Amino acid sequence: MSNITPVTFDVTQDNSSQQIFPRQPILSSQKTTWQGIYLGHHRQPPHETPDYIPTQHTLSIHLGYSRDEEQWWGNGHFQRTHFIHGDIGIYPANCPQKQRWKEEIEFIDVYLEPLLLSQIADQLNCSERVEILPHQTIRDPLIQQMGLALKAELESTPSPHGTAPPAAGSQLYADSIAQTLAIHLLKRYSVQKTEIPTYTGGLSRHKLKIAIAYIHEYLDQDLSLAVMAAVVQISPHYFASLFKQSTGLTPHQYVTVHRIERAKQLLSQPEGAIADIAQQVGFQNQSYFTTIFRKHTGVTPKVYKGMKSQ
Repeated sequence: MSNITPVTFDVTQDNSSQQIFPRQPILSSQKTTWQGIYLGHHRQPPHETPDYIPTQHTLSIHLGYSRDEEQWWGNGHFQRTHFIHGDIGIYPANCPQKQRWKEEIEFIDVYLEPLLLSQIADQLNCSERVEILPHQTIRDPLIQQMGLALKAELESTPSPHGTAPPAAGSQLYADSIAQTLAIHLLKRYSVQKTEIPTYTGGLSRHKLKIAIAYIHEYLDQDLSLAVMAAVVQISPHYFASLFKQSTGLTPHQYVTVHRIERAKQLLSQPEGAIADIAQQVGFQNQSYFTTIFRKHTGVTPKVYKGMKSQ
């Protein structure tokens, strides 16, 4: 790495990708309500990045054809790495680095805030300082699946300007994936491997009643895992695990199912435009509402409303 002061790369800042890459990402979560986890889908021409230091942990998923990339990770020289489709690189936050490649590349970068991992480690009673180990090229089906799921979530709510608007449900979905990935990194890729406790018994009847009442009260809002957990005064990770044990569904799945059920009730009434109904059940984007409704019922809201009016 040269004597030039490295660029601080913080994905939450406007136009941050322009500091590192020649092209803007094809898809970005920057305009969403996501907290602690972010995504960029890139297709970049041959390039050499500047020296930079990322402020988030980066999980980079290679999507394109096989290629070579040279990486500098603080060892004084570039090291050539060969990537094939599905290979993953783990780049810890605050680790100086630099890359260069000679062919067009396509990849997904998933970024996790170090504070998120520290909070979850604290919830798991892990007293050791959280330190993620770098990995140049690994195969990890869970990381790949989670990255592709986040990409699909963004693609399902496109805006005219190519960024994803804050769609209700998106925050809760991103929260769930962030929790899963953070625990996976702590368990598999940290210096001090974290033992993940097994929770049993589900939520108490009282806490489950409070959680469900809150969900139904604010079904039209962009619910978050952190707030739902705070309502019953337990940690997000603990809440998500116990809620699924109690209901058989993750918080995100439960919210989605009941949004669709409420939508079916409203669509069965003669009055009410579909766009308005979408808003009432927590979907700010009618197109996204139509996609999710059809996935759960097999028909579009328009067809369902027509069937009920006969």
